[in-house]
Amino acid sequence: MKILLGTDGSRNGLSAVHLGGKIAAQLEAEVTLLCVVEDKGRDLERSLKRTTQAMQRSGAAFTLVGRRGQLLEEMLAQMLHVEHDLVIIGYDARSFLERVLWGSLATRIAHELPVSVMIVRDQRDTINNVLIGVSGGGFTKECSDWGGRIATAFDARVTLLHVSPTPPLMYAGLEEVAETLTEFLQANTLDTQAIKQAASYLTEMGVPANVELAHGQPEQELLRVAHDQDVDLLVIGSFWAAQPVQRLLLRNITGKVLLNTQRPVLVVRPSGG
Repeated sequence: MKILLGTDGSRNGLSAVHLGGKIAAQLEAEVTLLCVVEDKGRDLERSLKRTTQAMQRSGAAFTLVGRRGQLLEEMLAQMLHVEHDLVIIGYDARSFLERVLWGSLATRIAHELPVSVMIVRDQRDTINNVLIGVSGGGFTKECSDWGGRIATAFDARVTLLHVSPTPPLMYAGLEEVAETLTEFLQANTLDTQAIKQAASYLTEMGVPANVELAHGQPEQELLRVAHDQDVDLLVIGSFWAAQPVQRLLLRNITGKVLLNTQRPVLVVRPSGG
């Protein structure tokens, strides 16, 4: 496995190196550590030294590359030379004005990088709790595979979550309208098939998983459960990797999740997608 680990040398960037290095060590992956300094006033050599020290503490073997430029553009340029299975990236938080002018960097990263990408924006020493969002819209096997691999590496707990739409307002307050997990699993829908397939994939990997059903807006429920369970990694499919026709039918849940959480998020794409 090949991992591209990108950082801008900031505190958040070093958090990505810290966690990404541990993930790489557990997965026995080859790592290219790319340190990109965007601020002309920042010392590149100092950033490389701090980044190297953080990576060495993880125990993972790596090749260091240092550049000046824009983080996303340099990541894309690096990927032209070597194919990678996973990108892990961390960067300094953008100001409100920067987000207004250029949009969310997290959504640009998840949109433009052609492989699965983990965005790290806070300090996590390990991964104890993984939440995987599952729906009939696709990415079931890919999300289960990545979530299961990382959970196995850290002996982490896994929760599979499907979010069903909120019952119509006219039924509000009627408890019998809210579908139970048992009723949901007995149905024969794409969503039910997806959650069963995800559980089956994880079982084959030797990863026990708790299955949960929530009702409401998917991005809100994903974030609520992630907060309530204090998950260390949220795994979701990529809206941008969906087929054009699918995108017309799907809401951009991926982008909304990325905009509203600081937890590590793994945005999964199909292999080669």
